[in-house]
Amino acid sequence: MICDQTVILSGFYPHKGFPVPLRRIKYIDPKTHKHLVLLTNQFGLPALSIADLYPCHWQVELFFDRPS
Repeated sequence: MICDQTVILSGFYPHKGFPVPLRRIKYIDPKTHKHLVLLTNQFGLPALSIADLYPCHWQVELFFDRPS
């Protein structure tokens, strides 16, 4: 884990569309060594848990993207 910050979007349209604080988690994937920056509104889980869940969201995307 590199950092875990609370941020607010500062651009006019992004802030207008989402004016509440967000959580910015910067992480290095131990398998691929890629630097990831995750933006979430989940403040209840530890940052490492959110980073560990990130790869799982692709499985959900692939499930709903498959042909009928």
